[in-house]
Amino acid sequence: MVRMWIWCIMCLCVPALTWAQTGADPAPTRPDVKPEQVTVYVPYQKIGKLLQKEGIFLTKLQYHTLKNELAQLRAKTKQRAPIASFLQSARYEGTVNDNGVRLHATLTLQLMEKDRWAIVPIPFSGLPLLSAKLDNKPAYLFTSGHPKRLFLLARGKGSHSLQLSFAGPVLRRSASRAIHFQIPSTPQTHVRISFAGSGWQLVMNGQKTPLKLRDDKKSMLLDAQLGPQRNLQLNWFPKQDLGNVKKTLYSAKIQVESTIEDGLNRSIFQVNVHVLRGKTQELKLSIPKAHKLIAVEGGRRLKQWFVLPSKVKGTRILRLRFHKAWKGRQLIRLECERILPKKERALEVPMVSVLGAQWQHGGVGLYAGAGLQLKVTGDKGLMQMDASEYATQYRTSVPEKAYTFIKPGFSLRVALQKIKPRVRAELAHFVELDGEQATLHTKATFKIERAGVFRFRFQLPQGWELRDVKCPMMQDYFIEEKAPKHLVVVFKQKVGGPKTTSHISPSRLWTRIRRVIGWHAMSQMGPKNVVVLRKRLRSKNAVAQLEQLFVKHRTQASGAVVCRLKMRRALGIGKALALPLPRPLGLENEKGVISLSVPSHLELRSSKLKSLMTIDQLDQLPRLSGLRFATRQAFRYAVRPASGEVILRKKATAIETKIWLPVTMREDGFRLEGRIRFRVRFAGTKTLHFTAPKAWMKQLQITSNKREVHKKVVKDRVEYELVLERKVPRDGYYDLTFVVQERFKKTMKIGEAKQLTLTAISTPKAFRQTVYWGLKKDESLSLAVIKKKGFQRVDASDLPGFVSKKDMSHYLSSRDKTLSPVQIAIRKHQYAEVLSAVVPRLHLDAVLNSDGDLDVLALLRVQNRGRQFLKLKLPKGAKVLGMRVAHKDRYRFELDKKGELLIDLAQQTSGKPFIIAVRYQYKPKHSAGHFKINGPLVLDTPVLQSTMRTYLPPRYSYTHFATSMWHRYNTLGLWSLLRDTFWGRELRRLSSYPSDEYSLISGAPSISRKMPRRGRTFRFYGQKQQIHLTISYRRSIWQGIFEFAIFLLVFFVMIGVERRQSVAVSAIQWVFGSIVLLVVLGAFLPGDTIQFTYAAFLGVLTAATYWMGFGFYHFLETKVAGDDDTPPFGFLSESDDDDSPEVSSSQDAPVETETTVGATEEETSKTPEEKPEEQETKGDKEAE
Repeated sequence: MVRMWIWCIMCLCVPALTWAQTGADPAPTRPDVKPEQVTVYVPYQKIGKLLQKEGIFLTKLQYHTLKNELAQLRAKTKQRAPIASFLQSARYEGTVNDNGVRLHATLTLQLMEKDRWAIVPIPFSGLPLLSAKLDNKPAYLFTSGHPKRLFLLARGKGSHSLQLSFAGPVLRRSASRAIHFQIPSTPQTHVRISFAGSGWQLVMNGQKTPLKLRDDKKSMLLDAQLGPQRNLQLNWFPKQDLGNVKKTLYSAKIQVESTIEDGLNRSIFQVNVHVLRGKTQELKLSIPKAHKLIAVEGGRRLKQWFVLPSKVKGTRILRLRFHKAWKGRQLIRLECERILPKKERALEVPMVSVLGAQWQHGGVGLYAGAGLQLKVTGDKGLMQMDASEYATQYRTSVPEKAYTFIKPGFSLRVALQKIKPRVRAELAHFVELDGEQATLHTKATFKIERAGVFRFRFQLPQGWELRDVKCPMMQDYFIEEKAPKHLVVVFKQKVGGPKTTSHISPSRLWTRIRRVIGWHAMSQMGPKNVVVLRKRLRSKNAVAQLEQLFVKHRTQASGAVVCRLKMRRALGIGKALALPLPRPLGLENEKGVISLSVPSHLELRSSKLKSLMTIDQLDQLPRLSGLRFATRQAFRYAVRPASGEVILRKKATAIETKIWLPVTMREDGFRLEGRIRFRVRFAGTKTLHFTAPKAWMKQLQITSNKREVHKKVVKDRVEYELVLERKVPRDGYYDLTFVVQERFKKTMKIGEAKQLTLTAISTPKAFRQTVYWGLKKDESLSLAVIKKKGFQRVDASDLPGFVSKKDMSHYLSSRDKTLSPVQIAIRKHQYAEVLSAVVPRLHLDAVLNSDGDLDVLALLRVQNRGRQFLKLKLPKGAKVLGMRVAHKDRYRFELDKKGELLIDLAQQTSGKPFIIAVRYQYKPKHSAGHFKINGPLVLDTPVLQSTMRTYLPPRYSYTHFATSMWHRYNTLGLWSLLRDTFWGRELRRLSSYPSDEYSLISGAPSISRKMPRRGRTFRFYGQKQQIHLTISYRRSIWQGIFEFAIFLLVFFVMIGVERRQSVAVSAIQWVFGSIVLLVVLGAFLPGDTIQFTYAAFLGVLTAATYWMGFGFYHFLETKVAGDDDTPPFGFLSESDDDDSPEVSSSQDAPVETETTVGATEEETSKTPEEKPEEQETKGDKEAE
């Protein structure tokens, strides 16, 4: 069909294109005008030279663009100085005396950039900095890095002057003095220092330097010009002692860590020796004689060591030999131990010194073991310092005592004292009483300070049996059989006390790591790698991780220790319980709480209370999991001894009731189906009581099981006493149900109003009652509450769980003992059905399989405002394969007794539209050439629109669809155009398929994707409640034969008409006959056979082609004969023939027709000689 329309459009467009090409005016030609001649002079001599050197020609715009880009690039890449700043020169001036040195440094600083801040390193160390000025203004200095380094922040291009002032002590050893100072390296360094006194010999940076005596002869002057230097080392001494000055000069920094435990004194010495001048291959150390030397560590340089006797009392000499002479720094680590006698409570801290060192200083840290306290009795030659500062300076743990010294030979004596533990306890006693026995749970929380303990002792009360003891780190427990009994809890280790942890310094970690790796492996790593490794090991994170590997942490938790005791004894009702409960012994402070929990049917009475205070706020007490009863009474004590007793008593029976009174109002009366829930507390009972209005005495019927019912009339009410068959246990429930039904004298009529007074049922002997009214009405009645004194309206969520909340319009509640009646007004009105649910769209996807089964996917768009179920009546024999409601799959399909599918809509009652997808399968009814499709029937719910899409096998032709729905064709045929044109827009709107069909299907993708999509597709649209469709079909081969027969019939009919009549008459009849035939065929044939219409149309085109060829042949034949007067078509002369014979009657027409037919046959048999005469006669007639 598409190809045919394209061919027709192209045929119409070809003549138009041809006319456009032939009829258009030719393009105007430009007249022959000579162009204006312009002469351009080019300096070819210069350009020729450029062309030989690969020149490039640019336009003026390109030239200026490149020029601007080059200028911007030069501005960005402006040449800068290679360095931001440098020190040009330095001048040092100062004075030196025995008290110290004061030094003034003037540095000339050169900054290379104008608007850029420069950071200048100032590597000064050795003397404290007093002040700093830059160009006579305060300088911006800061420190950074590790170790701390000094930096200057300056700005401004040019030369600047930096003035620094230093002051510090002078190193002294016998007659020699020394200053060690690190300075920045500059091209020119001028040193001018004045030394107090005369007769000094100076050694500067290892070289002898002469000194000039000043004019006053009281001081000597050093004035020297130096090159680039990083250190300034000055050593001076008197000239007369020059021969006594040693060639080797070194100093020592000693760190002493002494740990005193019970019976052991362990000391660790770290000696850092610094050789200042010369080299050495041997060192001698003085060590204590009373301590045993355990380990000596000296690094790779150390070759051997041995101990020698000393002439000094109480000391020995440790001699260290190295592989070769060295200069610089060397760390030596010593470990010593001494076992203390039991009676010795005082000792002297050992000391180590370097023999021959010119300067020695260091620090001492004292550590005490667990349970010991140190008391310093003598500290000669020491200065005490803060323990935290000591730990920061020497990178170790915080000691108990810390000292510093500036020369060896100090005396530090320490006295030992044992620390007594300080124990405080908080006890929580939970006593559980059930009338037969008493169970005691004691939770004792101990806080141990100062020192730890190995055991706890408890005093147990008399008459109690110990059942269980739980305590962390407990080893065992036993009871001392004496009066009173004592419980002893023994621990595996000492618990409580301060937290003590053994730490190790980074230097020790480095030594131990070298031991683990091995000296040979460390030597092969190379000095650079060793330095990097050691630097990384000094970080805090590395020390913390390595301590976990190499250090044993001896920790004694200072937190709380919790012990739990469980005891039990027999205790009946009415017996007294003494409150002296388990108490720990040897405590400095004790406080506790006693909680008593009993069942609800028992009560406690306390007496003889001493030092016990009653606690009112029970919800703030500590709780213990596993208790069966709630806490009824609690006491608090903080002073011992505290005593008292409690007695257990029974409670009387108490009843709590909840009354539910649902009333259903009808047009002929009301019905009350009430329920009273009795909850029995404290003690069981067999008798229950309630009262009802006297007017209900005859109508009230008790439906619960009971043994006897006793009635008693008291004024306007009736008291009911029920004797039950079984006793209601304590904390048990009993539900009493009854029915009251009252009828009106006359049934209410439409528009009639009536007022009723409802009196509630009550339980006067209950200590607490709650009454609930529920009002329900028929759909034909309206209800309003007029008076509700003492009652308040509540929501359905406030009702108890046993109440039925279905279809109630009003809920009232009251807790008063005396209840007032409730007045209501009802009115009957005409019944009007309320629409609670609607289905705006029902869509079906039906797929007919090759085996005859029909797969149907039903999609329903539903709006629900209270409907609980949606009923679907499926075709007979249908099997549900899947269901999805509001994008949630349903796996259980509920069917009622009639076989109808029930879809639960309890969760979709908001009124918003949602999708229900149901997929089912069944075999439709089938007969010869027909089968019927039935959609699901939605019961009790209106359906506004219905749509259906069918997928049928392609090997059949579907000739007819019997349905009340509108059918839309797959393709737009000629009949569809004619129908839509004649019937108007309303028919086109109804026959169009809804545009939101795919939104329906997308609402349930998990089901719709399982449906196949193949075969021929047909769509239907309607507004019926249920979809019915009967389809007629036949095989495609018979349909093709049928269409071909119609094609031949149309073709031969047209050929016969053309032979029978003249050309003009046959053309007119052919055109109108073709239109009528197409309209009739399109109206009566089904939409799927629209291809027949195309076949008929092709037949008409074939006949028209035949007619056009015949007419053209006749035209040529007339022209060839040469008769110019005869028109090419005969019908032009027939219209002017006035003398043609007229037909007098209808009987002559057939005779002429027969004669004409006969004459035609005779003409074929005539000879050529006879034909001219006839032609002349015919020509005369035509001329007339």
